[in-house]
Amino acid sequence: MIQPDHRVAVLLNPNAKRVSPQIRGAIASVVAPEDIFVSHSESEAQTIARTVVARGYETVFTGGGDGTFMGFVNHICDCIGTTHLPRFGILRLGTGNALASLVGASPARGGGIINDLVRTRAGEIRSIFELDLIEAEGLRCPFAGLGADAHIINAYAAVKSRYKWLGRYVQGSLGYGIAVATRSFPHYLRRRRLPEIEVLNTGSTAFRIDSSGEPVGPAIEYGEVLYRGPALIAAGSTMPLFGFDLRFFPFAGKRRANMHLRIFAGSTLGVVAHLPRTFRGTYFPKGVHDFYCQSVHIRASEPMPMERGGDPCGERTELDLSIADRSIELVSFRNRAAA
Repeated sequence: MIQPDHRVAVLLNPNAKRVSPQIRGAIASVVAPEDIFVSHSESEAQTIARTVVARGYETVFTGGGDGTFMGFVNHICDCIGTTHLPRFGILRLGTGNALASLVGASPARGGGIINDLVRTRAGEIRSIFELDLIEAEGLRCPFAGLGADAHIINAYAAVKSRYKWLGRYVQGSLGYGIAVATRSFPHYLRRRRLPEIEVLNTGSTAFRIDSSGEPVGPAIEYGEVLYRGPALIAAGSTMPLFGFDLRFFPFAGKRRANMHLRIFAGSTLGVVAHLPRTFRGTYFPKGVHDFYCQSVHIRASEPMPMERGGDPCGERTELDLSIADRSIELVSFRNRAAA
């Protein structure tokens, strides 16, 4: 258990799927109104971050998806400089919720998020989990990359825009299902060839890893090629989960100050045929290439969709990923974080 923290800040994204007036009212029943912040824009988020830092909160909860969380983390890191960061908590109120799953955050229904806040303030939580972050284009995030995963996120954003008259009904798993079925899956089935990529090691010694997560083969030194060939996905992560509990990076977090870089050049149909194993992180078909590394440069033969922390970022032909200069501490409601 950690020490009680009777004053926490709660930062909310009103556009998140489950941030309703009812939820906001419930939070206000256990957290003082002056400690609840609602951000409607990027400039408001920056102002909130400065206020949170100035007041010296020890624990900061965010309510929204992974993108909301990482947005506030970046703003607070930028404000606080090299001094002590607050620890962060996650309220499961967004879409995907990979970070919420990582730390065992309770679901919104049944008063779960209120219970999480009460337990934190009372010091009745399991542990603090330290999470390394990746830096991608100057911003910190737990995962980022190019390819099909980003295509799905971009497709989901397009579906929400096209069917915005359906409101919250097209958010979450339904919206992602529509995006995959009508956009991403047909797109990759029609492709005759995958983009070609080259991945260079731009950090300290990297290693290829096998299906048990153990380093295999010769060490890959600075400036050497980790991979050259076709790729459906090329992404790095410091946590094992994507959204919806997809364990896409089963070895992330097992070696500190390293990301799990995964390059997938396998069959889309194969993934669908082995969906349960894919979600468990135990599907290792031909075409999966896994590495431990600290910094890489990815160069693609054509523009590929990019995502960063679950947010769509358009397309890129080049991308640098590296371990960020500082880690963060997360309030965890598990005996240990998801592995």
